Amino acid sequence: MTLHLHHVKRQAVIDWLGAATLIIGVVPLLLVAEQGRTWGWASTNSMLSYVIGVVGLAAFIWAERRAGDHALIPLKIFKNRTIVIALSGGFVIGAACSAA
Repeated sequence: MTLHLHHVKRQAVIDWLGAATLIIGVVPLLLVAEQGRTWGWASTNSMLSYVIGVVGLAAFIWAERRAGDHALIPLKIFKNRTIVIALSGGFVIGAACSAA
């Protein structure tokens, strides 16, 4: 009731290209993580999934740079050292938990 902030109304913009390229990048990598033992880590299916995943993630980074402030994950947050350390720690802990 006492906090009076100036509000600027903006039209919401959905980053469809970023969302699509993120799906194209992450789903094949999750698929090979799930099926790697069955397929073999160096099989044709695994290698194809790796390639599609890497190309999809590269396209995602390109799409996010192009989207600027309306990006799904604004890349400028990675300039903050605290965020990078926290994300790196979370990645290491997640990798250690799934390896066990």
